[in-house]
This record gives sequence, C-alpha cells and structure tokens, in this order.
Amino acid sequence: DNIKDFSYSVRANLATLKNEVTYLDPSVERISGSNYHTYTISYFEEGYPVYYFRGYRFAGLNDDGDPQFYTANGDITTAPTDDDRTYIGDAIPDFTYGITLTAAYKGLDLTVFGTGSVGNDIFHCSYRPDFTSANLYKEVLYDNRWTADNHAGTVPRAGANNMDKYITSDAMIYNGSYFKIKQIQLGYTLPKNLLKKVYINNLRLFCSLEDFITISSYPGFDPEASANATTGMGID
Repeated sequence: DNIKDFSYSVRANLATLKNEVTYLDPSVERISGSNYHTYTISYFEEGYPVYYFRGYRFAGLNDDGDPQFYTANGDITTAPTDDDRTYIGDAIPDFTYGITLTAAYKGLDLTVFGTGSVGNDIFHCSYRPDFTSANLYKEVLYDNRWTADNHAGTVPRAGANNMDKYITSDAMIYNGSYFKIKQIQLGYTLPKNLLKKVYINNLRLFCSLEDFITISSYPGFDPEASANATTGMGID
C-alpha cells in the first residue's frame, strides 16, 4: 500500500515438510551417512527421516562422573552395545518461514528480510575427548564437567569411560530452531533531474548488512550449519 509519497509492503511465507524414507531394498538394513571423528552418526533407513541421527540415549552421569545410557529395553548402563543405538533426532524442520518488509519515501528505500526454521535438530560435533586441548565452548564442555567438587556437573569428568558412546549420543543433539535477519538494506536513488546534467540515467547508493542478527538457543556458531547438503544435514 502507499500513503502519498510513502509506500510499504509486507510479504511472508510458510512451508511445512513431512519427510520419511518409505522404501529400502530388503537386503539393506540401513545406509551409512556422515561420520563424526571415526563414528557414523547419520543413516538412511526405512521408516525414518532421510539421514536421521542414530546413536545412544544419554541417561546422565553416575556417582563417578561417567556417562550412563539407556538400553533398548529402557534399563540404564554405562556400557551400551550397538543394539542400544536408536533414533536421536534429525535435521528436517517441522516448518520454515520468511518475512520481507519494504518501505520507500521519495528517493529513500528500506528492505528488511528475515528467515527461520522450527523443529530441526543439530548434531554438535565440537567435543573431542581424544584431544587434551582445543575443544570448543568452554562454558558448555568445561565449566559444566563433573569434578570431585562439582557433582552437579552435566558433562562427564575428564578421562571418563565410554566417551566414544557419549559423543555419539543425544547429549550432542541441540535444538536448531532459529530466526535470522538475513539482510537490512538502506538505499537512496538520486533525482533524475540532477543525473541528466552528468549524462547518467539512474544512480542508487546503498548500504547493506548481511546475516545481521541470529536468534537461537543453539550454542554453536551457526544453526544453519551442515557438513554437506545431503548426508550431513544438521551436522555442525
């Protein structure tokens, strides 16, 4: 719409997606996807979303600071087997959305574009217990670790047993929902009567901010992270 010399527009979109593998040759139980370190964490399997995350279900820490896990029948153990691995999340969002706002007054114009998703999971591959240093996110992995003085810690103690199971469990799964202001652009188009004097038909000056704001509970760098386009969707 417009009010005299001022014009504006609001455009929005919403998309939903239900994704499920409906057929796989009976001779194949599942197809491996992307790896984290030396462990496969995404799979293509009938009855699940494409390249879902498969791993262990984390059941908290025991009194010694070692990680515990749920077995397939619901018991708790510190030494799960491969049979205890199951669906722990996927990168397919429940819905994605976008909004574009524009406004213009005489020669000035403004565009604000935002986009987001809801319901997608991220496999956060930042924790390497085989490294003695260089792990990311001190406040997540170091400050929250179990110690003799911090039995309330939620991250296993240094040197804990079965850390290969921990880093392939849903303890590494985070909510990937986000909203981003992808672009804010302000422009000014010079009056044509001035441009004619210097033989210019049209001249517009603008400044633009890209990926300006991200709103998300995800502790990693970017909730849009992906190891690759297909098998590594949602793997950061």
